[in-house]
Parts: sequence; structure tokens; C-alpha cells
Amino acid sequence: MQSLLELRLEPNWHAVKASWQLCLAALEGGGLDRDQALALSIAAQELLENAVKYGARQGSNLELRIEKEPREVRVQVRNPAGATDKVEELQAHLAWLRSQPDALTAYQTRLRELAASDPPASGGLGLARVAYESRCALECALESGSVVVRAIYRL
Repeated sequence: MQSLLELRLEPNWHAVKASWQLCLAALEGGGLDRDQALALSIAAQELLENAVKYGARQGSNLELRIEKEPREVRVQVRNPAGATDKVEELQAHLAWLRSQPDALTAYQTRLRELAASDPPASGGLGLARVAYESRCALECALESGSVVVRAIYRL
């Protein structure tokens, strides 16, 4: 397994935004074409944004790791505990995504649900977007006191 990028980031929006170019450069440098690199950079940004939004703890860092194997690329975000109460909710959402016929259907369904809610609801769209736009399989787990979310892209 080839590690393309490993970053420790403060859990804030500025650090997430600053990681974009590093992700893109690492993915292209790892042999992915521009479209693949853009798709996986989007996935990395969404996972980092979710970590900041739903579970980052002050004084702890997020970890971003991008690894390449011969047949897949993994984008992983590790968020120290504090988001542990969200793990079951996150796992349920990922199970719902997997239960849909395909990623496009899941994305469209979630868009319609959000548009129809009154008052307007939020949440749950970003991971559907990653599954659809980035063509990634998603998984999460609680590992050593951290929430770990992976986007897996098949080459």
C-alpha cells in the first residue's frame, strides 16, 4: 500500500480548505488522472467538513490519510472521540445509502427529502454526494476511541 498523503489538521474550516490543493497534488502525483483526483479531493473535503461539523473536539486534531493500492484508493478521516455518540447515526445513514438501488437514486432521494421538509432540514446530503459524485463506497467505524470514516474508490 502506498501512502499518498497523511495530514494532521486542526478542526476548523480554514484547515479543511487549505488541504484541498495538498489532496489534489498528492492524488495526481500518485498516478490518478485529473477527474479521479478531483473526485477524491471532493470526498476528502466532505469527510473533513463532516468531522469539523459533527464531532471535532477543541484541542484535538483530525487525521487525513490517502492510500493507494493496485485496485483502489482510500480516503480516511480519523476524528478523536467526542463524535462517538454520532457513530450509530452515521452507520445507519451509510446502511440507508447502501440499501438504495444506486448512488444517484440515494442522492436524488435525499435532495427531495431535504427540499420537501418544513422547516428546511439539513444533513445527510454530503455523504450521498460523495457516494454519487466521487463513486466511492463509504464505511465508518469506532477505532481506538476515534471515529474513522473511509471513502473507497475502486480503480
